Amino acid sequence: MIKVNLNEADDELNSHWWVRIRSSDFAFQSRIPNQEQAEGENEDIFIHKEILEGDRYPTIRYHTILDEELLPIDGKDAREILAKKMAEFIKKNNRLPFKTEFKSVSKGNHKINLKYSPNPNENFKLVLFPEWVLDGKNTEQLNQISVDEIAEKFRSLPTDSTNPLAMSGDPTYTIKPVPSAPIIEQIATESGKESVYIENGEIKTIDLRKSYYMGNETVYYLIRVKGGKAATDKKKDSLRRKFDKINVKCSENAMKKYKLEVGDVVNFTGKLKNDKKLKLIIQNVRKFEKIK
Repeated sequence: MIKVNLNEADDELNSHWWVRIRSSDFAFQSRIPNQEQAEGENEDIFIHKEILEGDRYPTIRYHTILDEELLPIDGKDAREILAKKMAEFIKKNNRLPFKTEFKSVSKGNHKINLKYSPNPNENFKLVLFPEWVLDGKNTEQLNQISVDEIAEKFRSLPTDSTNPLAMSGDPTYTIKPVPSAPIIEQIATESGKESVYIENGEIKTIDLRKSYYMGNETVYYLIRVKGGKAATDKKKDSLRRKFDKINVKCSENAMKKYKLEVGDVVNFTGKLKNDKKLKLIIQNVRKFEKIK
């Protein structure tokens, strides 16, 4: 393990806003407490940020460790380092690292396009050359492999669900999106207001999540609810229908107020939304009623 003094970084920024990407496994360190003795490895990426006076968005500087020294690099160099380390990881482990998503394969040159986004503030589009990750393939052999074959290989790779450098208070990503929930979608339409009442739903999983806007951080929780019944409202004569599962967005205040835990059975009312990233979620829940 190498130790570097981030306070001596020559990048004209003065903030303590640093994050680290461990390039050996793409673990993400969202906070670096001891910046005078920051731990790292060769080719790790350190990102320094500061919102300068008069700016709305942060100025960003990239650094890496080379020969046990912290050196400044530009964003292009950071992506190239991460792309090569990504290829090494995939070839060695036959899986994708934490928060890495396969996007596409370019026609003609067969380059593999991935997205690594450990945090909403950090989004890296990484381009891998096929010879980096496909064993025993020379240029002639690679040209004989179709785009669809390469795409299928990468779509089939499992993805690490946890961050190896997660700290207390870091987001977790154990809950997968729900792209389709026919019963709940029908009920939301019937209500005329996208409103859905959930009765006797069991909390199976709780993720801590964070959203960011103009440098401001908002903490919320994503809850996976299974079983139970759904209706347009909580009136006794409203038709209740069984559903499989749905994800629920819960504010930090509501989580503290109702002390929700895995295993709780709850009733609540909210509005169904098809979120671009989270897919189908019930949000705007004002009250949770614990049944047991």
